[in-house]
Amino acid sequence: MSVFRCILALAFTTTLASGQSTVNAVPCSNASWARPLEVYHPSGVTDRYVTAALDVSAGTYDVLYTLLTDGSQANVPAFDVLDAVGINPIDNVTYASLKMTCDGVADQNYIVRVAPGNIRFVGTASYDITGEHKAGTFDSAGNYYLGQTYMPRAMYKYTGLATLPDFANCNDAGVVAITGVSVGTTSLAPGDVVAFSRSGQTNIIGLNSAGTIAWLINTGVAATAAAQLAITYTSLPVRVCTASCSFGAGWNFNERLFFAADNGDGVYELTGINTTANTALMTRVGSTTATANTDGMNCHTTPVPAFPLLPTSAPTSAPTSAPTGAPTAAPTGAPTGTPTSAPTTAPTTGTPSASPTTAPTTAPTSTPTTGAPTAPAAVTTAPTPPAPVTTATASSSGFPAWASVLISLMVLGCLAFCVLAYGTFAQGRKEGDGVAVVSGGVVVSAPTMGDEDEILQAL
Repeated sequence: MSVFRCILALAFTTTLASGQSTVNAVPCSNASWARPLEVYHPSGVTDRYVTAALDVSAGTYDVLYTLLTDGSQANVPAFDVLDAVGINPIDNVTYASLKMTCDGVADQNYIVRVAPGNIRFVGTASYDITGEHKAGTFDSAGNYYLGQTYMPRAMYKYTGLATLPDFANCNDAGVVAITGVSVGTTSLAPGDVVAFSRSGQTNIIGLNSAGTIAWLINTGVAATAAAQLAITYTSLPVRVCTASCSFGAGWNFNERLFFAADNGDGVYELTGINTTANTALMTRVGSTTATANTDGMNCHTTPVPAFPLLPTSAPTSAPTSAPTGAPTAAPTGAPTGTPTSAPTTAPTTGTPSASPTTAPTTAPTSTPTTGAPTAPAAVTTAPTPPAPVTTATASSSGFPAWASVLISLMVLGCLAFCVLAYGTFAQGRKEGDGVAVVSGGVVVSAPTMGDEDEILQAL
């Protein structure tokens, strides 16, 4: 055995008198264990079970210890199946259902305590069962729930396991039947089950082999048939079951429920449980690696793991590799913890000037650049009438006024000349012929009595 496994065995196991527990608590405060834990067969291997912790960032498993099924390990009997694992919150010890042959009788099922390099027998189930207990879990009060693989697929509740002694051999006289109470039945065979609190009652939930139906048992109602909830996948791409689709590992972290697919499809969070509409939602939050005959467990004090696709409770310092499934719980625009650029050692602008600069300054001046503000001018109560505007007016004929005046003067001059000429003509007729008439500066001979029309035409 390696030094690492020896240290783990010493951390878990203390030799005490027969009839007392010799398996110590899981080191839940250790970061290596405070993660989603799984017990499974390694790929292509059936002669061992490994207990491993899921690396949520990489989707791979870190092996913590290995149990061989052939009986070659000290303190580990030969067995067939190890399943229905869970960590009891009362003593933080791992419990499981072990199927094996004891004293030549095959298919015996025992409730056992498990640790690195050690399996101890607590008792047998009090009911007749065919096959193994495939699914098991603990609630927050330390009650252990075991589900049958085959019909009637009842779910049984066992109390007070932390107070019972354990034994090294299956045929020890102290290994007696432990009485369980049926809390419900389901027609679906779950890969794993998880206990959680809902409306003040403990509920047990698991998924069918295709991951399309979740069945729910309310333990507050004795021996009831499980409600069947239709699953809707909310993340893309939508999960399509092809092979080995069972969700064999389930976890409850602070009343948030998660299941991992055996075929490596990933880890999904189960939310939106609605027993009126019989529906629930599944959202992919992380990656996994394919496993076989797997079962999940976790310390009840472990916080919700930081699955890569799970919305963070505070802003992240860098963008995530893929879109998040829901908005963050706090704004992402919070100020940075340190300045984004180093401050300068001296002002970036010169000494402020007393007069305005020709271009806008990048920082305010140390003293005002303008004098004190002037008092506002008094406001008149009545508006000042507008000054008259002189504009050239047009006559009704469309000519300017000055042109009309000029034409009028010319007409009056002509009329005056005509009157003067006619008067002279009339005077000449009285005085006789030979009166000269001037027209346009030309002397016209004295008119005769028959020449009035000609004179007028000449004018």
